[in-house]
Amino acid sequence: MPTPPLLVSRPLRHRRRRRRYETLWGPHRERIRAVVAAAAGAECFLHLAKTGGSSATTAIEQDPGHVLILMPRSYRTPGPLAASRINLATVDPDRCVGRRVVFKFGHEEFAATEWLRRQVDDPRAVRTLFFVRPARRRLVSAFTDYWARVAEAESVERGAPAEPHRRPVLAGYLEDAKHYRATDGTIDGIAWFTSFGRYGPGMPFFLGETFDSPRALRAALDRDDVTVGSTDTVDAILHERGLEAVRRRVSHNRDDPAIRAALDAASGLIDDLARRDAPYDRIIADHLGDPAFLP
Repeated sequence: MPTPPLLVSRPLRHRRRRRRYETLWGPHRERIRAVVAAAAGAECFLHLAKTGGSSATTAIEQDPGHVLILMPRSYRTPGPLAASRINLATVDPDRCVGRRVVFKFGHEEFAATEWLRRQVDDPRAVRTLFFVRPARRRLVSAFTDYWARVAEAESVERGAPAEPHRRPVLAGYLEDAKHYRATDGTIDGIAWFTSFGRYGPGMPFFLGETFDSPRALRAALDRDDVTVGSTDTVDAILHERGLEAVRRRVSHNRDDPAIRAALDAASGLIDDLARRDAPYDRIIADHLGDPAFLP
């Protein structure tokens, strides 16, 4: 897993962030304005890792009354998108007439959605939606999902079928997993969580990486144009918008003895990592009025 980058001052971080957004998305400013003007409504969907965002994305993308627009990721070189998916560079504003447009930000900082809203005449016309889950549960989910993919890769290596575009991805998991196995081949949970750092190269995982400060999170939640829900309420929020919930991609390996043993061994380290988000998780729990939100 990647290691955390060197710390930089907040003003420098903000300048670099603005430059990334302007370089990647700035050339499409007029297209953004045309799409929002043509649509029956517009929203930014900020998909935080391990919060049920993939299920929400699928529900939105499959609904004929919505147009899901994938925003190229600002923290890495964008790869090719499937021809069947709409992205910022290819969306036709005429296709958005009378439909609700959702700009999908995958694992970006909250500032990315704010950048887009500032590109239109009335930023209040573009709402923001995201789902949340306590840091500890997200960490455990990231771990179990990782090893589920490793197991899939091992199955493919033994001859199981796999789509061609999946094979290099799965091969990467097999190679990476070698760093997190003990000499006897068992999973080393302590090694995995020790090297966790950030979820991907430059990609925010913790709320403390997604928002500039607890105050910034609180300010966002206090706005009328921001909707936040817990992972447990994804289906309900989709239904409120006339969308059909879809089956989630869930890793069913949490009760696997090897996974359970690795998680138990790393329990203290997981707690330490989760504490990074403790102030943010408390703010979310207060906002939702749900003490059960916290583990």
